[in-house]
Amino acid sequence: MAGKPKHARQLANHLNAPVDAACVINKPGATATMAIAGVAGAAAKAAKDRRGRGEELRVDKNGWLALCPDWFSLVYGDAFLGRPKGDTIAQIRYADVTSVELKQGKLTMRATVALADGRLVAFETKRMGANKSNPDVFELLATRCSHAGTRAA
Repeated sequence: MAGKPKHARQLANHLNAPVDAACVINKPGATATMAIAGVAGAAAKAAKDRRGRGEELRVDKNGWLALCPDWFSLVYGDAFLGRPKGDTIAQIRYADVTSVELKQGKLTMRATVALADGRLVAFETKRMGANKSNPDVFELLATRCSHAGTRAA
């Protein structure tokens, strides 16, 4: 199984749907900003990120990626406990994805997901230590999206 089974169970309970794999996600650049520049850098990046980005979907704080049988969900996380919290940011069918670009950095892996309607959504996950299974969830996402595209064609 990609990711940690405990995370998949938490998301399944939160979404009230079967979840095959799940991992914690952050907005792009969040890990590097905190590691390199500390709080001052995070504040500067947050101010920059507040500018409009059109119709793009945005993961603008910590959250979760849940891979379900026919779709994936992006869910916000509780800032203190880290558990899934609130409504989903987005629920996207794999067949609605035109591409998934994965980019591995020193500390993180980033996913940029392009949707058939022209929107983009990007998020990253830590990939070291306790988070070493998170990139497997991103790779499973990319695989499912590419296979859904060939099935729909």
